[in-house]
Amino acid sequence: MVRRAVPVVAAGMAAVALALTACGAADDESSSQAATASAGTAASPPAEASGEPIKVGGLASLTGPFPFPDATKAAAAVFEEVNAAGGVDGRPIEYHVEDDKGDPAVATQAARSLIQQQDVVGLVSGASLLECAVNAPFYQQSDTRDVTGIGTSPQCFSTPNIAPVNTGPFAGITVSMYYASEELGHDKVCVIGNQPDGWNDALTAAVDRWSELSGLEPAMVDFGLNSTDDLTPFLLRAVKAGCQALVLEDVDFQTIAAVKAVDTQGIKDIDLLPLTTSYSEQVAEALADSKAINSGAIRLFANSEFEPFTGDSSANDEWRALMEKHGIPLTSTAQGDYIAAKAFIAALETIEGEPTREAVGEALVNLTSFETPMMGVPYAFGPGDAHNPNQASKFVQLKDGEWTVVTPDWIVLPQD
Repeated sequence: MVRRAVPVVAAGMAAVALALTACGAADDESSSQAATASAGTAASPPAEASGEPIKVGGLASLTGPFPFPDATKAAAAVFEEVNAAGGVDGRPIEYHVEDDKGDPAVATQAARSLIQQQDVVGLVSGASLLECAVNAPFYQQSDTRDVTGIGTSPQCFSTPNIAPVNTGPFAGITVSMYYASEELGHDKVCVIGNQPDGWNDALTAAVDRWSELSGLEPAMVDFGLNSTDDLTPFLLRAVKAGCQALVLEDVDFQTIAAVKAVDTQGIKDIDLLPLTTSYSEQVAEALADSKAINSGAIRLFANSEFEPFTGDSSANDEWRALMEKHGIPLTSTAQGDYIAAKAFIAALETIEGEPTREAVGEALVNLTSFETPMMGVPYAFGPGDAHNPNQASKFVQLKDGEWTVVTPDWIVLPQD
């Protein structure tokens, strides 16, 4: 069965989230429900999983000041389909989801509830600005692995027991700057953005990595942006610095504000490259009438992290069909959750014997090459003290109110 025990979700927008956002709803916190479905061929339908459940957890900011309300839905859909097709060795996945509400205290309690009380064997999916930072030490202490769908904070990528499937904001900054210099041909590349507490070193390292790869120095770097700031002064400083490309480490509403400021100020001859949070239908609709974009005065690109979902790529066919079947919006968040669940199942299927937390951890450490056409490189949890396996991205450009894929091939960051 797939069990979801989560509170009601209030739709909202992540004010400083550096990962993908979407809109949706979740179930009441005091209730949990078993979700199963049947699947198979007409000639020989598989037996629905009915053995002892394998308990799996999911932890995300479904509500709160910076919510990801659709997080975990795609993973739940994957587990439902697995259960309907016979489960893992006849055993169903029982998926328990907790909402950290964007509150450190709640995140701490939720992780302990999942691991100590509900006895989950591992964590899958999820998205939160603070969950990794709050719970990473506890995951090590309890020998629990987390296959995160949408990693955000530095601790999601720099601790041994967490391995996100997404590129993330830090490799995202580097690959966006790399695309600007190596593919768009700009030598004056700049970056502005937000800097939540504890992010300074990771942000600086992301820019420094680009300098090492490109042999260039950024023309301007300013991580002093706040969620309520007027973007105009930042943009005018970028113009003064001669920026040809400006990477925006921001969230979707800030990208919209930046383009509107460009329209007002008459800024031209600059490429804006926000991170994946701005790759959405909502942003495309909000900027459909931008004079600067429609006239070609500026260009707006975005990093898709996964195979772009607004195109018709066959790489997304199975994911798209599953999302449509379960009524889940097509977003990058849903892509990350889907891939995380698929990778977790692949690890489970290698276990001989009881899928204990220790066995699941060992299976994930041994998962060094999970391939999916939705990613530009294989996913690996693997051993090590840090995990940022997704080092590839594609880019889309907003044209005539629609996102168009401009990199048919993956942009893969060179490895040391």
